[in-house]
Amino acid sequence: MQNEAAQAAETAAHGGHDVIEQIETGSWLHPLFTGEHPVINPHVFPEAVLISLVMAAVIIVAVMLLTRGITHRVPSKTQAALELIVVGLQNFIGGLIGPDAPRYFPVIGTVFLYILVLNLCGLIPGWKSPTSNINVTIGFALSVFVYVQYHGIRVNGVGGYLKHFAGEPAWLAPLNFPLHIIGELARPLSLSLRLFGNIFGEDFVLAILIFLMGFLPVQALIMPLAIFTSFVQALVFSILASVYIATATVHEDHGHEHEHGHDHGHSHGVVETPVPVPPV
Repeated sequence: MQNEAAQAAETAAHGGHDVIEQIETGSWLHPLFTGEHPVINPHVFPEAVLISLVMAAVIIVAVMLLTRGITHRVPSKTQAALELIVVGLQNFIGGLIGPDAPRYFPVIGTVFLYILVLNLCGLIPGWKSPTSNINVTIGFALSVFVYVQYHGIRVNGVGGYLKHFAGEPAWLAPLNFPLHIIGELARPLSLSLRLFGNIFGEDFVLAILIFLMGFLPVQALIMPLAIFTSFVQALVFSILASVYIATATVHEDHGHEHEHGHDHGHSHGVVETPVPVPPV
């Protein structure tokens, strides 16, 4: 009796490992990705790359169709909705970066939209979110890292860029410089791990529910939460990218210019005209 119980426990444990392995590899949902197909193969053409390319094409086609009938006279309901979204996102990014935000908005907006769409791919039956793959999130983080460093050098020059790492006071530069370098290198690591961990956990929970419940739509109960999480993670990634751009492209003399402009405004002595009050 004890031997039979031990054998049953061992079989259940082995079966549990098989379930976890199938969920992690996605082979139970993707028969073409089991390694037998000569082209659609995780080692030749990874699933995350395939889904990313498909969704990039879908986004391009959708944008072309939605912006085809744009007019400056009487906007349609679709155009009004798109303008509301774009202006809202642009104002939000402008509040983080400042007056130079229009230069960076196309990149930040594209990153937000693309990550949001890739996050939502996990809700499609039989699909996995490409952002649940650490290689994809590292690619996003490194792209943002290179973009931030490029504009940091473009705005401040090589000397100002290095001065930013040296910090103040100057005699603490030997200590500040390596600390700032470590902090700068930690940014892409933080971006990639945060996005990967949240989306991977979300897809993992959905996969377990689908595997255990079969065709019962129990997983639909947490889909609203998954949609909200996907939106939040795309927004957090975009916010952090905007903050990194703002800190890398700040001018050293902005504070003095602002102070000078403030004093200059007061030196002219603006006189306020009293507003007449109508008789009661």
